Amino acid sequence: EAVRAKQYEHWNYSKDRVNRRLARSPDRPDLWTKILEKGAPDDADGLSLGEHHSTGSLFMLAGTETTATALSGTTYHLLMNPDKLDLLQREIRSAFTSLDDLTLESLARQKYLMAVLQEGLRMYPPVPSTLPRRVPAGGAEICGEWVPEGTTVGVHHLSTYRDPDFFKDPYEFHPERWLGDPEFKDDKLSALEPFSVGPRNCIGKVSFRSDPT
Repeated sequence: EAVRAKQYEHWNYSKDRVNRRLARSPDRPDLWTKILEKGAPDDADGLSLGEHHSTGSLFMLAGTETTATALSGTTYHLLMNPDKLDLLQREIRSAFTSLDDLTLESLARQKYLMAVLQEGLRMYPPVPSTLPRRVPAGGAEICGEWVPEGTTVGVHHLSTYRDPDFFKDPYEFHPERWLGDPEFKDDKLSALEPFSVGPRNCIGKVSFRSDPT
C-alpha cells in the first residue's frame, strides 16, 4: 500500500510538471519543445494529454533518480575502497589536464573509469528489483519451465548481481573483474544487465563496456 501511494505521488508530481510546461512557451527550447514539434495534445497527429503525462513520468524515472542513485552508490563504494579511488584518480588526472578535455568520448576511453561504473552498477543497481515482462500469446519456455501466456516474469537484479554462481566475492567492490583480471576469470559478466534488454530496455541507456583488450 505504501509503495502504491508513492507511485501515485510520483505520477501526480510528473503530471503537474507536464501540465505547467504545456501551459506556457519558454523563451529557450527545452526537452518538451521537441516533443511538441510532433503535435500538441489537441492536434490529431500529436500525443494525447495522457501520453504526455506518461512520457513525463517515464523521463523523471529514467533520467533523474536512476542516474543519481548509480552515482551515489558508486561514490560510496569508492570511498569505502580508497585503493580503488586512488587508481581512478590516477587514471583521470593523467589523461586530462583541464575540464575542457572532458567529453563523453574521451571519458569512455578511460578503461578503469568504465570498470568502476560497471562495478558500481553491479553493487548498487538503480533498479534493484525486477523489470517485468509479460509472456506473449501462446506461452513460452523459460529456463526449462513452461510459462503460460500473460504471466508477469522478471529477473531480480540485486539477487542476481550478488549471486556467487555469477560473481566471485559478490559483496566486494572489484572493478578489476571487468578488466580481465584472472582472479575473476569465472565471473559471468553477461549477467549484469542493469538497463534490462530487448526493445523495452532503458530509453536513457548510455552504452559502455570495459574492454580488456
